[in-house]
Amino acid sequence: MIITKRNPLDDIAKLLNIVTRDIIEKDREKSKAVISITMVNAASKCAKFVASTIITNNVDNNRDQIEYNARHLVNSVYYDAYSKLNMYRGDEDYLSHYMKEEWKEDIYGDIINIVYNKKKILINVFLRLINVLILELMIILLILLIRHLNKMIL
Repeated sequence: MIITKRNPLDDIAKLLNIVTRDIIEKDREKSKAVISITMVNAASKCAKFVASTIITNNVDNNRDQIEYNARHLVNSVYYDAYSKLNMYRGDEDYLSHYMKEEWKEDIYGDIINIVYNKKKILINVFLRLINVLILELMIILLILLIRHLNKMIL
């Protein structure tokens, strides 16, 4: 009978692999939640601004102030999301790196168009547009995150 000696390093390596996979899986779920919550909050803030502006303001007399507030809101929401996503890495860079500056101008333009067209039904179109942009960003960020985390496992 041949007795083989087990290498204790093999056991340690197996344990480390199990612990690492558990940590990565928890980090993946946490990252997905952060991306989702961040984007939904951004959309919600923009939608609330549009709805409250149409309902409570005399939009014809307050155009300058409304445009200023809309631009400030869009910048605030964008950089808030940017800073939250900057805490997580994708394939090669932080997730915030994949956010596009032109999204700010697109959203600002949509807000102003909806407010000054005064068609409340357009709020639903705006909400759908924001949701599509957010889903697009979430998908991109989640794909990058999953790629990065898979590389960590390998």
